[in-house]
Amino acid sequence: MKSYINIIFCLFFCFSILNATALKVEPSLIQGQLENGLKYTIKENSKPEKKASIRLLVEAGSLEEDDDQKGIAHLVEHMAFNGTEHFKGNDIIKFLESIGVGFGSHLNASTTTTRTLYTLEIPLKNDNLEKAMLIFSDWAGRIDFTEKELDKERGVVLEEARYRNNLRYRIYQQLKHEMYANSKYIQRDPIGDLDIVKNIKIDRVKAFYDDWYRPEFMHLVVVGDFDSKNIEKMIKEKFSDFKNNSKRKQATRDVEKIDKTRVTIAKDKEVISPSLNIYYYDDYKKVETEEDLKDSLVRTIMIKLFNQKASEQMLKKNPIATRIGLNSRRFATNLRTYSFSSSYSGINEIPALKEITKLMYTIEKLGFDKKDFQRVIKELKKQNNDSLKSLKNKMSKRYADQLASYALNKELFIDEKYEVELVNKLLDELTLSDINKKYKNILALKSRLAMYIVSPNVEVSKRRVKSILNNKDIDLKVAKDTKELPSKLSPDNLKPMKIVKETYDKKYDYYEFTLENGIKVVYKFNDYLKNSVSLNAFSKGGFSVYDTKDLPNAKFALKVIGRSGLDKYNFIEVNKIYADKSVRIRPLISRYGEAFSGSSTKKDFEYLLEHIYTFVTMYRFDDNVFSNLKNITLANIKREDRNPNRKFSNELAIYKYKGNERYKPTDEEDIKKLNKEDIKRIFADRFSDMNNFTFIIVGDISKDEVKKFSSLYLGNLPIKKRDENYKFRGIKPVSGEHEFIRNYSNENISSIALSYSKELPYSTSEAIYLSAFKDVLRTKLRELIREDKSGAYSVGVRTSFQREPYSKATVSISFTCDPNRKDELVKYIKQVISNIQKNEVEQKYIDSFVKKIMNSFDENRKTPKFWLNQLKSHYYYGDDLNKIEKYKDIYNSINPKVIKDIANKYLDTKDIFYIELNPKTMDE
Repeated sequence: MKSYINIIFCLFFCFSILNATALKVEPSLIQGQLENGLKYTIKENSKPEKKASIRLLVEAGSLEEDDDQKGIAHLVEHMAFNGTEHFKGNDIIKFLESIGVGFGSHLNASTTTTRTLYTLEIPLKNDNLEKAMLIFSDWAGRIDFTEKELDKERGVVLEEARYRNNLRYRIYQQLKHEMYANSKYIQRDPIGDLDIVKNIKIDRVKAFYDDWYRPEFMHLVVVGDFDSKNIEKMIKEKFSDFKNNSKRKQATRDVEKIDKTRVTIAKDKEVISPSLNIYYYDDYKKVETEEDLKDSLVRTIMIKLFNQKASEQMLKKNPIATRIGLNSRRFATNLRTYSFSSSYSGINEIPALKEITKLMYTIEKLGFDKKDFQRVIKELKKQNNDSLKSLKNKMSKRYADQLASYALNKELFIDEKYEVELVNKLLDELTLSDINKKYKNILALKSRLAMYIVSPNVEVSKRRVKSILNNKDIDLKVAKDTKELPSKLSPDNLKPMKIVKETYDKKYDYYEFTLENGIKVVYKFNDYLKNSVSLNAFSKGGFSVYDTKDLPNAKFALKVIGRSGLDKYNFIEVNKIYADKSVRIRPLISRYGEAFSGSSTKKDFEYLLEHIYTFVTMYRFDDNVFSNLKNITLANIKREDRNPNRKFSNELAIYKYKGNERYKPTDEEDIKKLNKEDIKRIFADRFSDMNNFTFIIVGDISKDEVKKFSSLYLGNLPIKKRDENYKFRGIKPVSGEHEFIRNYSNENISSIALSYSKELPYSTSEAIYLSAFKDVLRTKLRELIREDKSGAYSVGVRTSFQREPYSKATVSISFTCDPNRKDELVKYIKQVISNIQKNEVEQKYIDSFVKKIMNSFDENRKTPKFWLNQLKSHYYYGDDLNKIEKYKDIYNSINPKVIKDIANKYLDTKDIFYIELNPKTMDE
């Protein structure tokens, strides 16, 4: 039951790339091109109010680098933040932070093989927009290149390379030779050649900028709550003077299609879950006509149908694979891939291949099921129509990201209302034979690549792989869907229960209903997100109430039953029943409680509550799900030591809680203790006293509908005569000064963390002050450790204020670095902390934090998420809702003395946990 928003976004991505002569372009766009070739797209959008999202796309990436410039496209992107004609040094960051723009969250940039993208979210106050346009124009043609700033940024890029040199990157380096065969992609990636990054001269860096940052390769996207004519005027004023000072041609983005079957194998000692991908390569075709759009829909439906069959395969007893799936994406500019993927346990390379090819070829032989096809059509039409009702919810950031992507891929943004109508028309015309024909055409493609990712001790015969791929002589049959599925699962004879009490809070405009069975329902109307309803429900208890002997079954209860289905229907069948309902629920059993979170459209709100009712009263236990989960978990546990980070975190948890059974990682003994009856008993117990639950409902739905469906579905939930709470057993992590150091890493990198903890009473103001301190500390550490010392790619600072089972605040500082510099950088971090404790910080850091909050505070207060959180804290913790009126006063009360006091209060060196994960070589 995926969110319809995600599905429709996928549909937009798949088929919103149509030719303007054939299909209607979104009429609200203002699109143009300056005489120098720079293109622009402008869209007015009032969500959020008084904000703008800006993107500068430069169609130049690492593919444009000369052989002595490998890595320089990425380095130039970094240099854009180190000085321009109008903003010297780090003044861009300083200015934007002064108006409440966060570096990394609202301001960022990225480089790929084919493009560089600069992004900014900005509040529209004073002359912010004019200044922002000046920044973007400086990036487009007026970046400073000084030796001093270049040397600083080399270190940052080298640390970014160190940080990103992980399992995924190492695997990619092995696979790219076959994936991008005979193309320049093999020789280029954004990180580049680190020797070149270390030693390249400033003139060669600037040469890349001069050659490729040309207006003809740029596209500016501006979306927000403004007058678009004013924006267009600014663009013309700020960007028209730039010239195209080079005639060099871009590298081709195409990749050769090789019409034969290839096999490639990547190996790494950290691989825990081996995998197999079978890629089929087809020519990429833009959607330019209704027929092309129809083909995109066929592709979407085909993928959904295959993945549905793959999910059914996973419900069989002891399948080889732990996951099977099909997806499709554009590859380079000229190809489309169809990827059949399988993850599996153990050394099962050939059995996994046989399993997935049998499924592939059986579907090719027998076709997809007609009932499944009809359900998918109905589901897509429902989601398509719901998307039209939710257009007013679309944020400027999302529009800006889409438009930048369309600009890069030379695609068109289609009139959204028109597209919904057209998709409905085409869905009505599609037949099952269209889907089956498309699927057969894919498996007939000659360009094919089988790709394994395995551990070093595994050997795979490429000849045997090719033989299995070529063998379509199979006798496996896909079971036809003969079971009739109902439109809903709850019994028809349910009778609504009484609402025995109703109250109304006039000040905060919300209602509280108490049902006959004791369940409390809190409702607040909120139409900030049109046609959307959000739900959060909670009760105290969790697996804290059980003895240690029951803990394994308590922790696995939801994992098993949550995947087992409802009543006489398995998990896949339940998904089919709810497929055309825009409903999402997520149940949870945690250490200290049980909960539901969920959402729906206005029309499907009934099914949101019905699904909670059926989950609680009609759950089932699937023996295959139980057996498969045990086998997969056990196999992963046995291989966890291969991953240094996993091994490290497991040992850290044992050390931190002195090996206490309630906090140790799941091990083989825990899996052996799992049994069916205990899991069913514990699950039933956790959801048998629903009178201890409070349901909070916020959204675009009427009070009468909330009362009607709450009394019907929530009113019939089971109750017990107990007033349950969680149990705190007095177990706490070690306190005082501690060091936990291990030398496990396979790479030349140290991962460092400093964690400060303090048991103090919680208060709203204290939590806000702690957040302000986090922001100030993070900024000061970035300035020193990243920008001045070039010691780390980033320094993370996290704060939390735990409220149960006891009140404790934690401040954690983490970073990765060169092992030879870890002691030096830790020393600098402690110096920064000491300086804050002894001296009052500059007011500018506080002003930046407060402005960041205030820039979005009024807008956030309108959202359902804000009210869900506020109402939950009121009903769960007993917080006074009047604190809402005090927020702004608390933020405005923050001053240098407050930050100094917080630093001294919470960063007590008597209670610090120091953590290091270093390379294995440090043992030698």
